Amino acid sequence: MKLIPGEKKKLKEKEEDLGRKLTKKERIQLHKKAKRAFIVKSILGIGVAASVVAGGVKVLGPGEEGKNPQIESTESIEPSNEVKDFKEQYRVSLNSIEQEVDSLETKDDVLNFIKDKYIENYEQQTGDTTLTTKDIEIAPSHENYVYIDESTGEIITHGENPYEAEAELDENGVSYSINNDGIRTYKVWKLDKENRENREVMDCMTIENGERVRVIPGESYNQMKNYKSVLAEMSPEEWKVISTALDYHANFDNDKETEKEKFKNRLIEALKAEQETQQQSKQEQVKQADQTNREIEDEGR
Repeated sequence: MKLIPGEKKKLKEKEEDLGRKLTKKERIQLHKKAKRAFIVKSILGIGVAASVVAGGVKVLGPGEEGKNPQIESTESIEPSNEVKDFKEQYRVSLNSIEQEVDSLETKDDVLNFIKDKYIENYEQQTGDTTLTTKDIEIAPSHENYVYIDESTGEIITHGENPYEAEAELDENGVSYSINNDGIRTYKVWKLDKENRENREVMDCMTIENGERVRVIPGESYNQMKNYKSVLAEMSPEEWKVISTALDYHANFDNDKETEKEKFKNRLIEALKAEQETQQQSKQEQVKQADQTNREIEDEGR
């Protein structure tokens, strides 16, 4: 029987409370309880309550520790609040989206909104939580020409210093051709805290045949030839939010109020689409948790 993380400690504490060794049956039943709680917590990403209700099964709570551990049937028990309130929470969150966008009263507000969205994805993908909105800049950029790695097909920019970029490529023995058509890229720069005028590209991507593609900054080729692009890896819905927010930022001071409103509404719709996708994912996780609990219940029969 493979123990759940932290279960060995709980079994020991249980034996100390009872003043005796647990029987084999008690250990098995406690293991099922720990397994159910661990799986549901992992799937839902929320704290598991004292009693977990799913598929007509209840795990005895802390107040019942004096009894022999067991699983009780609770067909009439209401669903937990986490499950029951999904639709209401979703409705409220959709309404709050418009309020959130309305609260962006300046171009700087919109820019910080964009940075926050990027940092959320950055933290999810890298685990690094040290990045702040003051540390980065993010904006679209246009490269007059780019280098194409002839062996991999990867796109490499010339950046602000083409000679340095070409020197790094030559130093690494990269055979490349030059695409003079140019491309539109989206870049994130890391700012020097001591001198904000100094900056280095930390992320770069472009759109190619409708797909987001990682781009290597040529002037930092040695450091970034194998980096992971957060922009290219985020979900389509998350990228849509950032790209529409960038468009809204670019048109924020548009003299034509209807134009500004158009881009604002596009951002709202992108946020709603992202929220809908997250809601669908959450519902699937609940169904998965429910199925898992049913399977665990069946194991004990």
